[in-house]
Amino acid sequence: MKLEMKEQTKNMKKVFSALIIVLILPQAFSQEINSSLLSVADPHELYLNDEKSDSLFYYDLTPKSNSGTILILLSGFFRDSKEIFQRTNLPNLAYEKNITTLIPTVNSRIHADSACFKLINEMILDYSKRNDIKVKNIIIGGLSAGGILSLTYTVWMINNPHDIIPAPMATFTVDSPVDLYNFWFIEKRTVERNCSDAAVSEANYVLQYFNKYLGGTADSVPEVYKKASPYSRSEKDGGNIAYLKNTPIRAYCEPDIYYHLEKCEDYYDMNATDLSSMINCLKMQGNSRAELITTTNKGYRLDGTRHPHSWSILDAKECVEWIEKTINNE
Repeated sequence: MKLEMKEQTKNMKKVFSALIIVLILPQAFSQEINSSLLSVADPHELYLNDEKSDSLFYYDLTPKSNSGTILILLSGFFRDSKEIFQRTNLPNLAYEKNITTLIPTVNSRIHADSACFKLINEMILDYSKRNDIKVKNIIIGGLSAGGILSLTYTVWMINNPHDIIPAPMATFTVDSPVDLYNFWFIEKRTVERNCSDAAVSEANYVLQYFNKYLGGTADSVPEVYKKASPYSRSEKDGGNIAYLKNTPIRAYCEPDIYYHLEKCEDYYDMNATDLSSMINCLKMQGNSRAELITTTNKGYRLDGTRHPHSWSILDAKECVEWIEKTINNE
């Protein structure tokens, strides 16, 4: 009986969560979403899993009164970029505050990659030209691999100043594996544990990806992994993240240990471990605007399935308020 009641409670929570998401979705599509072509070819294979298309483009949600502030959102690994409009109400709430949302078609990188950085800059320049708008402020963030790219792009822009495009004034990441050296070992453990076919398949793909793009395993070329990572826990100053010691930054995560134990994972396999270490590292370097945002029971997919690795752990309303305070230097 207890087991039946527990299962009924789980199902009720699932239905309730799905209902909340359904109620929110109409708001996310209440404004016109535009798409603009950047390139008819994708020589670096930046956007995959998009059927047979080779074009690169971006989506924008532009308010009638544009303030010159741009919010760039990046999707997770192999995810459809446009799905972001479904998975979070952040673009719509930003719209209400006269903040433009731009979402490029990039979904195939887990590491710092100059081809991705250049595409983001091309998007900003194209949008600025098409709309005759001078970009004043940029905030960038993303889920998972998109969060990695958000952090590394910000570092890259600080180290490579652009004549027209300002470096992001703030950045955030949603449950991203920010230390790629550690991430390699996490995926290796996943394969060795052999808990589920799906998990092993994904882990093997990631390991093959690293071998292709970083030229070897983490234990054979550790310095390459550290250079490609936004954060390196083994480095005294945190590696690349030290460049963000003066940048407002947020790391969102939902460290649900019981969810992970069901997946044959423990605290050492959570992204929250390195995210908390990264924020602590920045705080110790004097960044008073480095924040770790943890949540409880907020992670659900669109169909109501429980999953802490989701856009839903980010409180969109509160995030927009944070963006406004950052812009106003509050």
